[in-house]
Amino acid sequence: MARFSLSKQERIKSNQLTTSLFQEGRSLFKHPFTVKYQLIDNRGSTHKFAASVPKRNFKKAVDRNHIKRLIREAYRLNKPLLPLQHLKTEGKTLVVMFIYIGKQKIEFSQIEKAMKYLLNHLKNEICQEDKT
Repeated sequence: MARFSLSKQERIKSNQLTTSLFQEGRSLFKHPFTVKYQLIDNRGSTHKFAASVPKRNFKKAVDRNHIKRLIREAYRLNKPLLPLQHLKTEGKTLVVMFIYIGKQKIEFSQIEKAMKYLLNHLKNEICQEDKT
C-alpha cells in the first residue's frame, strides 16, 4: 500500500543541495511548472522535494504560500508514480524542485494534472538513465 506522507526527511533543506540542483541538475517543463531534478548518491531518503513560487509573479506571501500548499498536496498524493523502490535498490536519491512559473493562480485539478504528467515523464527519464 502506498504511503501518502511527505515527511521532514523528504524535504530539501540544504543550500548545498539546492545549489547543486541548479548547477548540475536537468530540467523538464509542463505549464505551469519547470522541474529541476538530479540523481545523487543516497542521502538517507529515496527522494527529496521542494516547491518554489517566485515573488516576481505573486507579490503577496499569502498567494505564494497557497500555491506552494497546493503543489505539496499534489506531489504528496501522486508520489507513488515515482520509481522509489528502484531508487532504493540502486542506492540513489532523487532531488526534485517544482518551480511554479504561471502568472495566475489555477485550480488544484490543473496543478494535479500537470504534476501527474511530470512525475510520469520523470519516471521514464530515471529508468532510461539507469539503462545507459
